[in-house]
Amino acid sequence: MEKNILYYIKKYKHRIFILTTILIFQTLVIFLIPLLSKFMLQKAEKGLFPTKYIVYFFITLLFWLIFRLLTKNFSLKFRVEFIKQESEFLYKSLFMVKLGQIYKQGPTYFYNRIKRSLESIYNFISNFTSKIFVSILKIIISLVAIFIINKVLFFLFILIVPINFLSYRKLNTKLKKQTAYLQNITSKNSSYIVQIVRNLKTIKQIFNYSSISKIIAKKIKFKETIQKKINWFAGKISIILTMGIVIIRNLILLLTIYYYSINSFSVADIVFVNIIFNIYFEGVKKLNSINLNKREVDSSLNFINKEIMENLEDKNQTGQEIEKIETIKINISNFTYDYKKTILKNIKIKFYKGERIGLIGKTGSGKSTIAKLLARLYNSNNIFINNKNIRNYKLKSIREKIYIVFQNQLLFPGTIEDNIKIGNSKVSKKRYARIIEENFIKDLIKQLPDGLSTQLSEYSNNLSGGQKQKINIARLLLHNPDLIILDEATSAMDIDTEKKVYNSINRFYKNNIILIISHRNSINNYCTRVMNLDNKNKRIIKLNN
Repeated sequence: MEKNILYYIKKYKHRIFILTTILIFQTLVIFLIPLLSKFMLQKAEKGLFPTKYIVYFFITLLFWLIFRLLTKNFSLKFRVEFIKQESEFLYKSLFMVKLGQIYKQGPTYFYNRIKRSLESIYNFISNFTSKIFVSILKIIISLVAIFIINKVLFFLFILIVPINFLSYRKLNTKLKKQTAYLQNITSKNSSYIVQIVRNLKTIKQIFNYSSISKIIAKKIKFKETIQKKINWFAGKISIILTMGIVIIRNLILLLTIYYYSINSFSVADIVFVNIIFNIYFEGVKKLNSINLNKREVDSSLNFINKEIMENLEDKNQTGQEIEKIETIKINISNFTYDYKKTILKNIKIKFYKGERIGLIGKTGSGKSTIAKLLARLYNSNNIFINNKNIRNYKLKSIREKIYIVFQNQLLFPGTIEDNIKIGNSKVSKKRYARIIEENFIKDLIKQLPDGLSTQLSEYSNNLSGGQKQKINIARLLLHNPDLIILDEATSAMDIDTEKKVYNSINRFYKNNIILIISHRNSINNYCTRVMNLDNKNKRIIKLNN
């Protein structure tokens, strides 16, 4: 379903209605201030002390303060709820996006775009129906009040609207594409800089800090140059517009002084007109700010619809459930990413329930690609489960029945225990207790200062590569897949630890299919057959039983 601004307004209509109601009362209170000021000055001109009106004036200010605080408090609560709900939806959708699309832009890019998009959408919907209505109300009441006092002043007030509207319309048209481009560049640059900073150990080894900081500075300069161009254009329009408004305001002030000099206006009238002008101009500015926010929102909605919603792996979520995987057949004549370099060629393999299959080959031979195709991280029409095309099955069912443990699988923020249990809403206490009693996990617990409660640092830098891999294997053991794929999952472990891991896996999954991808010859000890994937011809050249 395509997201548009009406979707969000309808979804949060009750909160928008409450916010609008509070703002209407606040606006009505604001208009009491120029009226009471006028009455106080009229009394003073007659030599009377306006005690009653002073009391009314401060009571009005108190009510204005109360409504301002109510507006602020409700807006902040609304914002928290909106950002939380929509972040949950967008990240859930992001996790369903095709892997190639995420790799193309990078996770940091999507994080930055989602954050900025939700901010701009919230700012717009919280302003659109509430502040647009209130702004129009301010403009109408102000114009009526001025019309009653003086027709010439009324004309000058009216003149401000087309000047503002036409100026900001031109600004919006010019900056719409540039804003979308800037959002894109900002997110990509953030991703680029994060990747560099993450490489701290390598940077320290290179030791040439100046050259690396220059690379970062170059990216920042590029983004800031685009920002400067946008700000310069917007600034020129804003300065010219402000000058026009200043001229009109001074004309209004001169006219009120002139009318005072010919006894058509009193001091109270001059003060009244100036206060009304401030209220009126604030209403006009609010309308323009909504118009400017629309530019950001259009870019944000385009990102959500084009880069997330249109790239979901399984939009319709249809297909059959997999009851039990008995056989898997791969029959790939040719496979490429985006119709470029051939990754796999003439791959014909069949796996049976209970088998342990090894897959070896040089770097770049396509071993990990086979793993990703089996889990439908990439699509192929040449993978068959129980003699049916893999695309006939629901994606959720495939992911439940096929589990991959990758070589450099990142861990999540939190503790060791959090990482083992994450994503498993129905953790069996008995199974978990059994897992932490496995030899390789007991060794891990002994090595850590707080055992399973050890808190991970950023990027899990307080763990070794082997320790991270143990945690990922432990997480696997909490699941019940029919096909387990270990893609270099023990590459950072020593031979003895690897043996303990495979013994645990064999105890937990006696009749499951296990595919072990590795560079090590030691996999011959754990597999019923081993296949060698040729790097040059992209096909299986050797099969050892």
